[in-house]
Amino acid sequence: MLVVYRADNLDQLQPYRQRWDELAGECLFRQWTWLSTWWKHYHSEADSSSRLLARKRDLCVLLVVDTPDNRPKRASDPPKKWPLWNADDSPMGPIRPEAIRAIAPYYLERSISRGNLLGMMGDGEVCSDCLSLLLDEDSSPESISTLARSLCQHSCQWDLLKMSSIEARDRGIQALLYELQQQGCHVERDVAPSRWLLELPDCWDDFLAILSKSHRKKLRKLLRKTVEQGRIRWYLASIDPKATKETRPPVDHSTFCQALPAPLDRAREILIDLHQRRRQSLGEPGCFASDTYSKFHQEVMLHLLEDLVHYPVL
Repeated sequence: MLVVYRADNLDQLQPYRQRWDELAGECLFRQWTWLSTWWKHYHSEADSSSRLLARKRDLCVLLVVDTPDNRPKRASDPPKKWPLWNADDSPMGPIRPEAIRAIAPYYLERSISRGNLLGMMGDGEVCSDCLSLLLDEDSSPESISTLARSLCQHSCQWDLLKMSSIEARDRGIQALLYELQQQGCHVERDVAPSRWLLELPDCWDDFLAILSKSHRKKLRKLLRKTVEQGRIRWYLASIDPKATKETRPPVDHSTFCQALPAPLDRAREILIDLHQRRRQSLGEPGCFASDTYSKFHQEVMLHLLEDLVHYPVL
């Protein structure tokens, strides 16, 4: 039997970080590092309509848990509030990580204009891509049905469920929307700006093969003038070498041919300068004009480097 719990404190989920990432898959924006850092910086955010007001958010991560056969019988009427997550003190005893079948990483925001809003962790100005439900593929249909039923049973807790930064072809989200419609919820869909991806071949020679003869000639000429003559070099951003050995992660520099180490702080300064100059030339303030975004970005870059995400610098 599947039961939905609510976690209102990320510290409670820290022991289940590995399970979270297993369900998130390879998408960085769904993983623990990105979303937990986002929550740290954005759980309280100034309202764009009035810089004097702050939007207070409460964590509302919904976990679909597979309970054992000796579970207590459920009451005929569900409680008005979701049962709170307490992995060590549940009626079923300690909950094993693999018993978590799905995670809906939501937050609850209350406002006069929109009422109680359920939003996706990672949304807003940080521009996360491909946010979604975190699903165990073996039990996803049942988990989605259970989640939709629980959302409707506890509809007094929320007025609007806003899911942004979602791929149109996301099967988990589409299945959830279908289930919510079947249970009487009104669903609206909106088209967001396109997300541009460039699929590259596995090796350099294969990349050259897809170019026209004239483009290959121009590219080889450019490489001779720059790379072969040492006018440009590759660097690999790393944690400050002055940091203690215990705080520095092991990084395999051999995976980047002829890449030299560069301090992460310096690499970030270059990134910010390039981004801000480009956006401001278009009459936009740029992402780093936001103090909250800048602090989030600084911390998440460090955490991701510790998770062995690499930042090449040209």
